Amino acid sequence: MGKVITVFLCGFFLIFSITFLNIGESSKVKLSGIDKSLEDFARDLISRNALERKLLEQIRINSNIAKVSRVVPRCKTVGPCVIRKNNGGILEEFQAAAKAVLETNGLALIIDGDCMSACAVLADMARPKVCITEHAMFWFHKGYNRNFKPGKPLFRFDPPHAQDIRSWVKYMGGFPTDDAHMLKMHVTEAKWHWPMCKLQTVPLPRPNPLKGLTAIAG
Repeated sequence: MGKVITVFLCGFFLIFSITFLNIGESSKVKLSGIDKSLEDFARDLISRNALERKLLEQIRINSNIAKVSRVVPRCKTVGPCVIRKNNGGILEEFQAAAKAVLETNGLALIIDGDCMSACAVLADMARPKVCITEHAMFWFHKGYNRNFKPGKPLFRFDPPHAQDIRSWVKYMGGFPTDDAHMLKMHVTEAKWHWPMCKLQTVPLPRPNPLKGLTAIAG
């Protein structure tokens, strides 16, 4: 009788051990499946975040290009934009364009002619990404409030230029109030404030538009 009980208990423990091992293996498979699902989810999330960042960056670039093209119509894509004649305009729009040029990789300005009034402010503010050719000329005068009311005196002010430009203007007699006789800075003087560059007809864009600068002359 004692031998029968011993054999029964041994059989019971053997069956229990086999069942427990099978459950353990099944749990490992399930856990492995969960780990793989989490890994796939994480990879998908990272991929989506990367795509979202790229889309947001492209939106930012397009917005900056739009700000620049508003005041420099030739500037439609990333790359050096050539200014041959720009009469200026609303100061705030040119300031926004200067900020956009500084913030956008690949955007740069080449002054290849007359850059007047607010255009000169743009070239000054974006100076780290601006160069001039032998044809460049800057025109300065006092700014004025476009929202003035009839019957009231026109408010004139000195435009927001860097200290070196303001010092030169002061030496030349100050910002003129007569818009018909603006103060001109020829390239012989401008080259002390902006780097010189030359235009060539080769494909754009280039990695660094201020080194070995080339652009399509329009």
